[in-house]
Amino acid sequence: EGPELFVNCDGHHQGGLTVEVLDPDGADVLAKSAPVTGDQLRAQLQWDEGDLASLKDQKIRLRFVVQNASFYSYWCAAVQ
Repeated sequence: EGPELFVNCDGHHQGGLTVEVLDPDGADVLAKSAPVTGDQLRAQLQWDEGDLASLKDQKIRLRFVVQNASFYSYWCAAVQ
């Protein structure tokens, strides 16, 4: 339980979006999401590597990798 990351995106022609969580310097990848595909208004990210819970109270950077997709927004919200 805790905050999760959500995105609003539209993957065109088999495109999609992934998110990498980086250390504050942007040098190391601490977590990586599973790809988000299709037209997604409120996609809760699933994590292939690492997760947000293990990074609580740490400074991070996010890298959004968009391929053949439109990326509209992201947000964090508590999930119970």
